[in-house]
Amino acid sequence: MNRGTRFAALMALLTALPAQAQAYQSREPLLRVTDPTGDAHGDGSAELPTQPALLPEALDLRSFEVWPRGRVLTFRTEFGTLQNPWNAPGGFSAQTLDIFIGTRSGGESTLADLNLRTEGGGWQYHLRVTGQGAHWAHASEPAGPETPGTGAAGPGVQPESAAPALPPPPQVRTEGGNTLVIDTELPRGRYAYWVTSSVYSPMSAGGVLQPGGSGPFSVRVPAGRAPVPVPLDVLAEEASPQPFNLGQLAPVGRLNDFRPWLLWGLGLLGLTLAAGASISLWRTPREEVLLLPRR
Repeated sequence: MNRGTRFAALMALLTALPAQAQAYQSREPLLRVTDPTGDAHGDGSAELPTQPALLPEALDLRSFEVWPRGRVLTFRTEFGTLQNPWNAPGGFSAQTLDIFIGTRSGGESTLADLNLRTEGGGWQYHLRVTGQGAHWAHASEPAGPETPGTGAAGPGVQPESAAPALPPPPQVRTEGGNTLVIDTELPRGRYAYWVTSSVYSPMSAGGVLQPGGSGPFSVRVPAGRAPVPVPLDVLAEEASPQPFNLGQLAPVGRLNDFRPWLLWGLGLLGLTLAAGASISLWRTPREEVLLLPRR
């Protein structure tokens, strides 16, 4: 194999390295957290609505995964099952899924309208997902539908003191009868997550059914307890304190995403090898033609 062929093969290998690294990074999630089965009843005393009748499995969080999708993230949230008592266009309407995301230090410590507070930091972005659609809210904004000119409908014109522009609305689809797949445009990074599951209510401005009351469409709780956390299930590590008794929810995640650094390292390695190969070719002695004197 001559020098030109070797150099072409080397360049082909260097070109393929980033693509191979990109394929590798999609084979496993950046984060996967499982949740116990059969605990979608708040502190243990909450009773689900009877009309429409909701299955406990439809509120029961089973796992939460964060997957890389190029430079952005996809969330996969598994429930016991997906139920659609309100015939929502998304194919599910028993639960309201809330994902709070801490992207940096500081942030909001109140989990929107859920009567829960964060433990171990605060959040900057809030994603609320129902069968009617999904929308983002910033920590400085309410959890309900977006105000005109801001939110998922578009950044609009905002004053300098307004919160940063929100990501575009995510694409939500169901999978396997029990999983919500949420394709976001949230950039990859080291994030903390607070994930909750509440009863969806089409009669509520925020989309969640507040505990209390005695009608058929109510979450019944023992009298005299207030405020009661709104979610019936939360994603929590086994060692976490009981969030329904303390009113505080610890985050999951705090991941350190090293894969972009791997791609940068491969790119720098490729440049180094290419430069080395070029220098080696330039310094290789060339054949000299000797001119013999004429006789």
